Amino acid sequence: PSGGRPLFFHEVIDMGGEAISASEYFGVGKTIEFRYGIKLAECVRGGDWNCLQGIYDQGWGMADGLHAVVFVDNHDNQRGHGGAGGVLTASGPGHNDWQYKIASAFMLGHDYGWKRIMSSYYFDNSDQGPPGGGGGQCGSGGWTCEHRWSTIMNMVKFANTVVGTGVENWQGGYNYLGFSRGNKGFVAMGDLGKNFYTGLPDGEYCDIITDCAQKIQISGGNGYFVA
Repeated sequence: PSGGRPLFFHEVIDMGGEAISASEYFGVGKTIEFRYGIKLAECVRGGDWNCLQGIYDQGWGMADGLHAVVFVDNHDNQRGHGGAGGVLTASGPGHNDWQYKIASAFMLGHDYGWKRIMSSYYFDNSDQGPPGGGGGQCGSGGWTCEHRWSTIMNMVKFANTVVGTGVENWQGGYNYLGFSRGNKGFVAMGDLGKNFYTGLPDGEYCDIITDCAQKIQISGGNGYFVA
């Protein structure tokens, strides 16, 4: 709005051993938290998703949630460049779309950090430029356009709806996870076909990932989530 201040965030590649630390920039804005994507990838690939409960890891030196800008990957570290370290991608060699969607949905559903999402294209080597075909249209000519996937696009709506609430009712295990955002929303992901305690008021809820084609009935705070 008129008279408002712009949002500043700074690319500070602070992996713990650099001369400059991200915390030096907290007074002037947010900082990009490169360690987040590395830990996110480790937890998702590892299978025991209870690991994600400690996604904000002070032992790793991560910026606090107020100052951290988080993402699954960016155009540099998906290619093994700045701040690289085994992040998940949906575009490069060996990409795993399912794991990438899980990671993105978790990031958008969780309360830690200010989120950035990716829009990319498929590549075979780190120096490959954008495709010339497809007219730059999503879904053609090599363009990935992760931001258009329902798992990501619809979770942006979820994130905006539950803003201001914390993570509660954590239930996780091997390749599955559920948690609520206060009493406004619930995230269930992975190998489902499970009952979760949601902490939500009783009623019928929309499964936002399927554009509400599927409804979830909550009774006594409990709901059964299918894959």
